[in-house]
Amino acid sequence: MKKGDNIRKPNPLPDLESDYFITEFIPYLLNNITNSMNQKFKKSLRKFDLNVSQWRVLVALGVRSHISLTDLGQFTAIDQPSLSRIVDQLVDRQFVTRMPRPNDGRFNEIALAPAGRALRDSAWPVAMAHSEQMIANLLPEEQEHLRVLLKKVAANLTRE
Repeated sequence: MKKGDNIRKPNPLPDLESDYFITEFIPYLLNNITNSMNQKFKKSLRKFDLNVSQWRVLVALGVRSHISLTDLGQFTAIDQPSLSRIVDQLVDRQFVTRMPRPNDGRFNEIALAPAGRALRDSAWPVAMAHSEQMIANLLPEEQEHLRVLLKKVAANLTRE
């Protein structure tokens, strides 16, 4: 096999007058799924006085605590200005802490505070139920296949 043989050739352009864009175009489908999912999840998070982005930060800090705002932004895929505002809100509510890095005071470390951990733990069953509802009509092997495919797509987007 020659170099490049395993690269898939792009499909021919669809008829732009067809409904391809709204029924088959993968970026459109993913965007619609994400928007719909976030709207439903946002409603579920209201009882915790959280929005989806704040939830993502709390969960991320439970996995990777004491990290810089830059690292948190990479982990959550939230742009730095928005993330800074979200962290400020969570600090004000005492759900996260922001402290100077011990070995380099020029940088701050963001960490999950005990109240943030408790809030995340309380909201976690709601998040799991939301996730399970989203894929309820998929067989377990289809769910796993979907995860594999989405990870491959994500990897494609991080390539230079």
